[in-house]
Amino acid sequence: MAALGPLRPGFVINDKFEVVRVVNRGGMAYVLLVRARGHERMFALKLAHVRDRQANDDHPHNVAIRKEASLLKQLKHQRIVKVFPVGGIPGKAMKDYSARAVNVTGQPWFFVMEFLAGGDLNEYVKQCGPLTVEEAVSIVLNTCMGVMYLHEKHRISHNDIKPENIVFRTPVRAGEPYDVVLIDFGTAAGVQKFKDEAGSWFVMSPERIRGAKGIEPPEQLARIDPRKSDIWSLGIVLYYALSKRLPFDSLRQKRLTTQILNTVPKDIPHIPAELNRFLIEGCLAKRPQYRPTSRECFEFLRQYTRRLAPATSVKEGCYAH
Repeated sequence: MAALGPLRPGFVINDKFEVVRVVNRGGMAYVLLVRARGHERMFALKLAHVRDRQANDDHPHNVAIRKEASLLKQLKHQRIVKVFPVGGIPGKAMKDYSARAVNVTGQPWFFVMEFLAGGDLNEYVKQCGPLTVEEAVSIVLNTCMGVMYLHEKHRISHNDIKPENIVFRTPVRAGEPYDVVLIDFGTAAGVQKFKDEAGSWFVMSPERIRGAKGIEPPEQLARIDPRKSDIWSLGIVLYYALSKRLPFDSLRQKRLTTQILNTVPKDIPHIPAELNRFLIEGCLAKRPQYRPTSRECFEFLRQYTRRLAPATSVKEGCYAH
């Protein structure tokens, strides 16, 4: 039985998924690139990080994996990562979307998603940004389509929209549209609350920060539409894509949260005044009731771009994933 940490290329989980490499090591879970045995197609496998020799079903990380898989199997949208039955590959009639890795120490739970080969928005902007208005808005517009689906059809919020959670399905190529996918639905599934270890402070809305710090009474926070926090986070993402900098940025948590609660971001030079105003006075409004809905956000942004706007900020040799 393999230990969780030393999973190596070639190791086969449950006699079905061969490990190619570790993509990410988080506190709650590992993400592995795997190949379904007998097939060439790659998948991403999210495996609970447990240290117990035999973790039970109630272990928080096992619960998190099962809840996230259960939510993802209900979500059917092009801009939301696809999850597949663990018993086989797409096309097979299987009902279980999570299972135990029986030959890994602790037998942690896992689920299987599509492998997104294009890297994330954060890394892309670091290497190729700031992006043009058409490009940046197109990426956020497509992300907003997935967010509208969550908000309107399922009446839930994602709660952790950030550049690292916006991923490209295929590698970005000059002249081709960005194929945007929203990932990481652990907080949306209600696995975690808004504390230091959950979510990301730099994209958290003022009301969430007040709640996390105990400034906002729980009963008052409960009256605030949580979907408006997603709009705040979309505003952070758009600001970053347009400027290659965050509107609120400090390595010290106290200073960062003070900025979020009290500081109005500076306008971004060289973008339309109406877009600056919508971004700073709308999406990044301190009071959630002044922020647009996801549909209003979509309708406003579409005037600045095509939904499938081609990538132009692709510098030769600077972005390879």
